[in-house]
Amino acid sequence: MMPTLDDVAKQPLEQLVRRPDLKTMAGLLAHLASLSPQQWQRGGIHPTRGRMTVEDFVTTIAWHDDNHLDQLRRALDGRA
Repeated sequence: MMPTLDDVAKQPLEQLVRRPDLKTMAGLLAHLASLSPQQWQRGGIHPTRGRMTVEDFVTTIAWHDDNHLDQLRRALDGRA
């Protein structure tokens, strides 16, 4: 079950930065930084979006994360 915004908001920052999924994200970012231009263009077939390169997929995920951050900002500002 995914944690709710209330669940996350109640956790101290020190606890949040130790979460395994955040450590995984740091590892993923380090791996992505090491990719060659050719590796960024490798891809596969997404079931609903069709052909996607690594670059396409990472761009989509970055947008998705930015969207959630905006939702969190609005919720914390009382604008959700």
